[in-house]
Amino acid sequence: MDRINLIIDCDTGLDDMVALMYAANRKEFNLLGVVAVAGNQTVDKTLKNTLNVMQVLNDTVPVYKGCDKPLLRDQVTAGEFHGESGLQGPVFPPLKKTAEELSGVDFILETIKTKKVTIVAIGPLTDIAKVVKQGAEYLHNIERVIVMGSSFIGGNVTPYAEFNTYADPEAASIVYSSPLKIVLFSLDVTHQVEVQKNAVTFGQSLNNLVGDMFSRGIKSYQDAYTRNSGGVALIHDPCCIAYLLHPNLFEGENCSVIVNLNMDDKEYGKTTKIAEKGNILAMNKLTSLELFWKYFNENLLEY
Repeated sequence: MDRINLIIDCDTGLDDMVALMYAANRKEFNLLGVVAVAGNQTVDKTLKNTLNVMQVLNDTVPVYKGCDKPLLRDQVTAGEFHGESGLQGPVFPPLKKTAEELSGVDFILETIKTKKVTIVAIGPLTDIAKVVKQGAEYLHNIERVIVMGSSFIGGNVTPYAEFNTYADPEAASIVYSSPLKIVLFSLDVTHQVEVQKNAVTFGQSLNNLVGDMFSRGIKSYQDAYTRNSGGVALIHDPCCIAYLLHPNLFEGENCSVIVNLNMDDKEYGKTTKIAEKGNILAMNKLTSLELFWKYFNENLLEY
């Protein structure tokens, strides 16, 4: 089977970190680069977090700086959840890895001129929206965009909106209405993915930097859920990588999606399905939580 040319666009917080863990050592992927966009924290912080994580996981993968603000709206962050740094918990060695000089958007645009790629977008869609606008003649080389964002069951930042979409609704609207083939992991399905009960001890048992990063990060993630909702921790971003490796873990339906772009409306950032057919495969069911974590744990053991 041909390797997937993969680009990951993320706003590296705690669940982004877990997604990067899932992808960085996989032989199925040719990981061309990781782009850090503003989202969970400001772009300088998400970039530093991405560099720290990739220095531990796979130091040969280039990291690029994405957009530093949403297209139109005022910037919002999720520091109350992911911490002041955006990645509270893990302790990293001194950072030596540096970002590439080329911007993240230009990196994606230059890549799709000559290569077929799959993009995993697990932060606000600002970078991808700019690629859609600036690279229309090359969009056919983007085979799929796997998106974590949006919700059709109520939001996690407002009663109506999911954070990644709320952080840049205008960008989400551009991407969702584009000709791109999109696989969407909304809260409808990610709320079915509970963090495994032994996650912290499993990470500790690996007795290496990756395991330590995972255990500290998951502990911080669980603590954030306890502070904010008192409920079981639910993991979001790794679903996109799990799907590429094990698509049978999920089920969904084709649709089109619209985004509420009225900044004066309390439902600003809300997403709505408007058709049974469309360019978006919206996942709504996890077929096996046990297998999800079995596959992830097996991957972590390979570091």
